[in-house]
Amino acid sequence: MNTHVSNFHSLTLCIWNAQGVLFKKNELFTFITENNLDIIIITETHLNGSNSFNIPNYTSYRCDRLRCRGGGAMILIKTCLQSCFYAEDNSEQFEYISIKTRFQKYGDVIITAIYNPPRNVLKKQDFRKLIPRGQKVIIAGDINTKHRIWGCNGTNKNGKILNKLIDTDGLYIHLPDIPTYHSLQFNHRPEYLDLLITNFQFNCTLYTINELSSDHLPIITYTDDAMENKTKIFHKTNWTLFKNILIFKKLHKLKIRTPEDIDVEVKKLQDKIIKAKDEASTIKKVHHQYLKLPDEIMQLIALRNRQRKVHRLTQNPADKQKLNRYNKLIKIEVQHYRNQRWAELLVNIANDERRLWDITKAIRNPRNISRPLHGPNGLEYYDEEKTEIFARSLENQFTENYTIADILHDEEVIRQNDNYFNNNQSIDTNTIQCITTREILNTIKKLKSHKAPGKDKITNVIIKQLPVKYVARLAAIYNRCLALGYFPSPWKHAITVLFPKSGKDLKFPDSYRPISLLGNLGKLFEKLIYARLKPHLSFLPQHQFGFREGRGTD
Repeated sequence: MNTHVSNFHSLTLCIWNAQGVLFKKNELFTFITENNLDIIIITETHLNGSNSFNIPNYTSYRCDRLRCRGGGAMILIKTCLQSCFYAEDNSEQFEYISIKTRFQKYGDVIITAIYNPPRNVLKKQDFRKLIPRGQKVIIAGDINTKHRIWGCNGTNKNGKILNKLIDTDGLYIHLPDIPTYHSLQFNHRPEYLDLLITNFQFNCTLYTINELSSDHLPIITYTDDAMENKTKIFHKTNWTLFKNILIFKKLHKLKIRTPEDIDVEVKKLQDKIIKAKDEASTIKKVHHQYLKLPDEIMQLIALRNRQRKVHRLTQNPADKQKLNRYNKLIKIEVQHYRNQRWAELLVNIANDERRLWDITKAIRNPRNISRPLHGPNGLEYYDEEKTEIFARSLENQFTENYTIADILHDEEVIRQNDNYFNNNQSIDTNTIQCITTREILNTIKKLKSHKAPGKDKITNVIIKQLPVKYVARLAAIYNRCLALGYFPSPWKHAITVLFPKSGKDLKFPDSYRPISLLGNLGKLFEKLIYARLKPHLSFLPQHQFGFREGRGTD
């Protein structure tokens, strides 16, 4: 089970031209973890639609080049930070991907990762499309613009165009302390190619870091602003302690005379169970060790970084050759390590069907990213506004229909029911078999452990760990429900989860299908009621297949 804790913390961005990121995933993960990065803007990803690239605890927004190999732009942002897809373009001009997020100080900000190929001439109208009117924008990446004004060795055509845009459109350019591009070719001086551009006064400090495998060094940007951090916290439960807490808690005498009393007792029981669960749980730290590189490779990376620093100071061709050898060796060792881990994984999951299914599903189904939703006031990008749009849409779709569609059909159903019970006088409709503690225990054993909980947060795993005296209390409540002919109100409340429909425009709320997550204690009661109804369902027509055991509508 997990919960969310909200807080604000200072924001750290990273800009990096990866020159192919797929086989540098492990190294990138280590770099992200060590520097606690919030947003990573990556250009020249060299990914295509068949490549899966995900970093744990980060949402990935990608724009892949489709027409040929190379190029591409990507933004990684912590999943605990609110973000939403804004725009993308992978035309013949350049690739960019934009997201919208909310800063504490600056408000709504559009963040864009852009890659412009060296031979492509930057067009003013294309660049201005990245800056919508009235919006605050951060543009970062490799635009291949050179100008002596920002410390380059020369000035190219794109540099002149960008410099003019900065002057005419009131843009700001932010540069790191040292150049980022260090070509592996001989006699090539470092350049400032990776830039950060804003259309507002963005207080930040940029530092070039001597790490990661690429001709371009990464830039870490420290800002004076913060974002709301909704951290997901995982808990580990000591089930022995959970049982002991419940066993030593004395249960009050049950007095149920009215349906309202049932609702009160159900709420008390749920609260006691959840309180015991919280007392028996501790925060669980999640470590993604499978992405951590072994010490031997990390030592090679440290030697390579040291050698790159030496070459930057000496510009000696011999030092450049040594640096290239380190890069090649690291690439070979990382590839060998990835292949070895994959082979080990295949061996380990051979007899674990559930884990095999989880991995297959993760490979086949890419992660869904947050997209804007069209509402009465236009496109909305944040969870609070989108929730209201979904609520109104569901309310309109599921409003009760008071018009009887087929009166004759309804009368025929009522007639058949009356005939059945009139012809089976041996059935005592006023007497229902009581629910026993043993029956509940047997039903609990058959519950699937991985079912999602409802609003009460009581999972099937928790139900399976309940002491016998709490199961007996459940039996007493269930029997009073049967006697009073009442289904408790707390078990009628559900959490609604929406899934995108295939092939639909996801900007509209009607393009999502809802499912309802009901409380598991209520669903357990439904199973026991069904066991009592099942013997009396023989009157159902043979051609009815829906909601019947052993039959399906597929």
